[in-house]
Amino acid sequence: MSTPKCQVKIKRTGPLICDREEWSVLEHTCIFHSEKKSIKEFREKFLIELERVNHSKKILEFDGRGFIFLPNTELKDLEFIKSTHFDYAQFNNFINFNYTTFYNDTDFSYSKFEDSILFVQTKFKGKTCFARTQFGSCTGFLATKFGDNLRFEYAKFNISPTLSGAQFGNNIMFYHTEFGEETDFSGAVFGENINFSFTAFGKGASFDGTSFGPKVRFDYSKFGKNASFKNVEFDNETNFNYAEFQGKVDFIIKRIGEKFIFF
Repeated sequence: MSTPKCQVKIKRTGPLICDREEWSVLEHTCIFHSEKKSIKEFREKFLIELERVNHSKKILEFDGRGFIFLPNTELKDLEFIKSTHFDYAQFNNFINFNYTTFYNDTDFSYSKFEDSILFVQTKFKGKTCFARTQFGSCTGFLATKFGDNLRFEYAKFNISPTLSGAQFGNNIMFYHTEFGEETDFSGAVFGENINFSFTAFGKGASFDGTSFGPKVRFDYSKFGKNASFKNVEFDNETNFNYAEFQGKVDFIIKRIGEKFIFF
């Protein structure tokens, strides 16, 4: 069965996005796609879904693709069991994911956070995607645990996040990520195959006390102000080829492996 055609003007940005954004920005959940679906019906379905989440600690599956989340939505201390979708969602107000565990794949790609967001001690056990996500205000990933295959490529942080003490698995992608202000990765632990190529640290970054596994790339990255790598540990194959430092640079390396490229 083909998807009903949207009755209002469509603008093409990634998938089809509807000009009417009362409740959803995705075409496939647009309230105008079906003549039988009224605004009231869509709103009730939306609120029931959030009510179900807010009153249950374990969520078997959740599909919030394209949802525009209401003010003061609490999603903390929950367990999402199956794949979870927040891609293309819009969070206009403060959102709290503290102490929540995502047991399967989680997708936040193309989502937009207008206000502050917290992921304190949040656990992502499956593949996690924040590709092309926009973070408008303060973002806290304090002591967050990420599994393998994390994607932040082309994500944009207007106010740079705090990732102090965060733990990362293998195959971590920060390719072409843009950090607006100084970013704190101090005390973070990275696994193998970490990519910060072409990443822009607008006002610098701190990797003090951070540990990197093998195969780390900072080639063509740009540090707008200070870059601090005090007491950092690098394993084999670390690449800072063509990285640009526009301010003070501190490298006090605690441990370094073979093939460290810096020129």
